[in-house]
Amino acid sequence: MGTSKDFFALSAAGIGAMAWTRFLERAMVGLLSRSERLGQPTARRALQRHLEYTLPGTARPDGLEASGADELAHIVHRCAQDDQTGEKTDSLTRAVLAVTGDAEMVSQLRLLSDLNLARTRLSPAELSSLYALLQECEADIHDVARLALAPFPPRLPEHCTDPWSVTLHLLRRNAQPDGLPPFLAFLEYLAASLTSGDERRRLQEWNRAHAADRGLVEPLERCRAAARPIPRRAGSAPEPRIMFVLLPDGLDEDYCTLRVWHQQEQVVKDDDVRVRHSDLHRAVRQRLAHWTAQRNTDHILVEFWLGLTLLNLPVVRWCMPEDHDNSESNLRVVVRSLNLRPEDERAWRAHWSGLIAQKRPTRPALCAAGSNDAPLPPGRPLILAEPPDHDAGREQLLAALRQGVAAVMWDLGNADRQDFRAYAERLFDEAPLSQLPMRLARVQTARDGSPQAQALQDAVLMWDDPDRNLPRLNPLTAPDEVAIR
Repeated sequence: MGTSKDFFALSAAGIGAMAWTRFLERAMVGLLSRSERLGQPTARRALQRHLEYTLPGTARPDGLEASGADELAHIVHRCAQDDQTGEKTDSLTRAVLAVTGDAEMVSQLRLLSDLNLARTRLSPAELSSLYALLQECEADIHDVARLALAPFPPRLPEHCTDPWSVTLHLLRRNAQPDGLPPFLAFLEYLAASLTSGDERRRLQEWNRAHAADRGLVEPLERCRAAARPIPRRAGSAPEPRIMFVLLPDGLDEDYCTLRVWHQQEQVVKDDDVRVRHSDLHRAVRQRLAHWTAQRNTDHILVEFWLGLTLLNLPVVRWCMPEDHDNSESNLRVVVRSLNLRPEDERAWRAHWSGLIAQKRPTRPALCAAGSNDAPLPPGRPLILAEPPDHDAGREQLLAALRQGVAAVMWDLGNADRQDFRAYAERLFDEAPLSQLPMRLARVQTARDGSPQAQALQDAVLMWDDPDRNLPRLNPLTAPDEVAIR
């Protein structure tokens, strides 16, 4: 009975709150009693000293000097009783780590400490039913937590290894600005990532019942609309990704600042460089060739973060292999909107979720947006009637961006060509929209003379994923602060 899983194996059938409290305390005592270090009276006295600030006057019970288990039970009971904030059991875990140095045991104790606090937030019946739902759930918990709690995702502690332990940990966190508890947002994104429709439905039903009891149905529904499945990938390393950011120079309109980030196991930023517009293609080619030469990977995502005035740069051509015999590239080239975001981010996320959720090839209705901000169908990509360096195309793009449209395609030269529109629609009909960047890359790099390759050779795809933002620059640290840290 040393972990929260062991505890729930005994209590899953549902027991009274008082009996549950006693079971939980016994689980903690049983865990600590297995420590050889805490079997020594000197170690238990040290444990008492560490807890003196949290539990002043915690004297050992009379007549129990010879019974280590009873002494530990007394300590645990003092820490666990009426611990509405988790502060006392947290102090116990810190004290145990300081006295024993046993990180594995402390990790299990932290789970039980989280559970001790969770029972003050949820009823025994709620916890038992939630535990049963989460046992078969499989997902990348770090990705789920990162997306669910953006823009301030938590750093999960080491004892959070599965959905159950993450949920218990997040029960400690304060509600989000809209009132939704972070653990409930995590469960919504977890449900969206489950492959089993039945498991997803049951977890969403639990979430809604909990939210209804607490008057949180509205923020829950907004969260559910924004939640999308987490892409499943082998291993935990992020997808290789290189980001070219073109910033206005501010002094000379013929120049811009080229900032390059690249990400694989970690995120690295190259030095910024001031480049004349006419030299941009050469600078991008050099940076891209240098970075890809060091990578042995199947696919690389190349993102160009551009302002409105630069959106029609021929960035796809810059990334095309110069070897005309090379029939396929492992690069996917997309454009991202720099500083162009919808006022309501929920619309953006809802549109993105609709794109990614489509599992089978579909033929979505493609629209050319007008300048009147007429609502666009959710989850469908948009084809501009003109490129964004034309007045009409710019109005269409701005209208789409204000509504949070996450996928927009246009032609560098004249997007109103009938062959371009026909083959663009056919491209959407060939595969799920989540594979659109890869499908377009294959067509554009094939160079096989086919009508489709000819029609789409200058197609630009704005693929504005709200969950893949630019890394942030770390603030500079003054030299006189270094010694203090």
